[in-house]
Amino acid sequence: MIDTTRPTPRRRTRRVGIAEAARILGVSGETVRRRIHAGQIEAVREVRPQGSAWRVVLPVGRGVEAMRGGHATPPVVSRQEPADATKATRVEATPGASAPDLAPVVAALAAGLAHVSGRLDGAAAELGEARRHIRDQAETIGRQGAELAAERERGRMYHAEAERARDELASAEAFRRRNSRRLTITIALVVAATLAIVGMLAPAWVR
Repeated sequence: MIDTTRPTPRRRTRRVGIAEAARILGVSGETVRRRIHAGQIEAVREVRPQGSAWRVVLPVGRGVEAMRGGHATPPVVSRQEPADATKATRVEATPGASAPDLAPVVAALAAGLAHVSGRLDGAAAELGEARRHIRDQAETIGRQGAELAAERERGRMYHAEAERARDELASAEAFRRRNSRRLTITIALVVAATLAIVGMLAPAWVR
């Protein structure tokens, strides 16, 4: 018996860059990258001397023509996405290949870290200046406190001297009063004695 089954024809595909795939599929480059990582578009990572890059595998005849003179010539198609492009397909990756798509992210993170580091250095410098200012203020307050304590001590000394002077003045006043009374009594006694003597001598003078 002769087998008349026709063999399944091999699918013809072309590998195009992300930009070309985005134009063929009518989507943005970011959408193509997301679909590659989600496994919705078949793609392989090709390693070149300049680095590695994704190459999207698309079937020829559905928006992609065959090679002409070593270059792909994709025609302009409508913005509608082919049904085959949305099917889940296998994503191949070359082991050990680098990830150039992460370079902008890494650069942005490095720039952000540098900015944060600069801000931290500035904040550290401001903090050091504030600490020096606080230390200077503390030293000034300490000196002023010592001067105030010395003024208080001098005030207590002046107060003690004033108290001693007042006590001495009070003692002098008391002494003056005592001497004044004594002097008054002495004068009175002298006057009385004088009058007595004059009284006794007066009759003799009269005779």
